[in-house]
Amino acid sequence: MPSMLNHLTSEIGARQSPPGEPTADRPDKVGMILGLCVFSIVMATGPVIARLIFRRASNLRWLNDDYTIIIAALISNANAASYLACLRYGFGKPMETLHPGDIVNFFRLAFITFLIYGASVSFIKFSVLAFYDRIFPRNNFKKWRIVLAVCSVIWWILITFVTIFQCNPIRKAWEFELPGECHPYLYLFIAIQVLNIVLDCAILVLPISAVMKLQMSRANKIGVAGIFALGGLSIIFAIIRLAILIKDRDQTDITYDIRTANWSLIEPSFEIFCACLPCMTPLLAAGRKIAQMSSNWSSSFLSNSKRTTDSSSS
Repeated sequence: MPSMLNHLTSEIGARQSPPGEPTADRPDKVGMILGLCVFSIVMATGPVIARLIFRRASNLRWLNDDYTIIIAALISNANAASYLACLRYGFGKPMETLHPGDIVNFFRLAFITFLIYGASVSFIKFSVLAFYDRIFPRNNFKKWRIVLAVCSVIWWILITFVTIFQCNPIRKAWEFELPGECHPYLYLFIAIQVLNIVLDCAILVLPISAVMKLQMSRANKIGVAGIFALGGLSIIFAIIRLAILIKDRDQTDITYDIRTANWSLIEPSFEIFCACLPCMTPLLAAGRKIAQMSSNWSSSFLSNSKRTTDSSSS
């Protein structure tokens, strides 16, 4: 979505047709966006709340990885709130049906979501690396955690800088008729997303060898490694977003062709969900025990009921 702004500078200024209504062949996508916003908020908030409640119930204090994931969730929810605000200005509707003033307001809010995306994804990385530091404090890959943390900071600075200064003056990113220019940063944004995926892959595989060296049963090792590997799903989301970004690089109806925007909304919230899973391993184990107890109780109840029925029949 951020990479498309410079494609619109010369085109949107010419779109001054009177605002209309979405047609039958191009129905609005407001309902879809609303549903994705709710899904994103639940996906980002639910696991964090469960994580913090579990730590409090276990008399464990909140640490750096908890605080950074809280910040990431708040930023992710701010991103969803910005998407909801964009609905007020025609998000999900064909651009030719919108009032020019609404288009300006939409892109002003969209500009903010670009900045929020980078901050949210970065704080998720910080949280995961802080979690590694907590569970493997003396492991010999500490230097790699530092390297990846520095790379994550650089990535955040880079995407923020490119987003802010893609147009000169900055306001031209949403006020297209202003004199000035917007730089062709499309492929730079694609390169930034590739770097994001590389960082996620490096962060994901970093602890696997250390987990395998822990003193626990093979089954438990596989289980813990499997939870870490679930983070691979978030990488798949990022790859899908990159593929759509490349495929839709020439789109001009940004308010209606929303695939890139949708994945930009879902990706951070799903990464938060994956980042919380390793911290909730004891909670998942407790859930399995409760399920087993419930199953045993049900079996016992059915067995007793059968014996009672048989006795009555005889």
